[in-house]
Amino acid sequence: MPPARALNDAVLFPQLFALGDNNFQVYGVRKLWRAVRREGIDVSRDQIARLIKTLGIRGVLRSKRVKTTTADPKATGHTDLVKRVFTAEAPHQLSVTDVTSVATS
Repeated sequence: MPPARALNDAVLFPQLFALGDNNFQVYGVRKLWRAVRREGIDVSRDQIARLIKTLGIRGVLRSKRVKTTTADPKATGHTDLVKRVFTAEAPHQLSVTDVTSVATS
């Protein structure tokens, strides 16, 4: 007679496949574990991780943030036109920002 773990795995395999297909095969361990728990099946996250590794199921990976700009190490910084004084006597005399591009009227 097979061990209880193998019997439990045999019952969970088709359920994991069905949940994966219902969710366009994008779920990883955490989301698949939560989906199984929502179905009322009491199973640990580690067990789900072991089973999907055995089945060869992989969640969709989020892409890394693309870095589009490389700083020139020889470039000098911009001059401080306000001399670190961030107050103005009246409106529209001083515009200060710390981002690359600011739309102004």
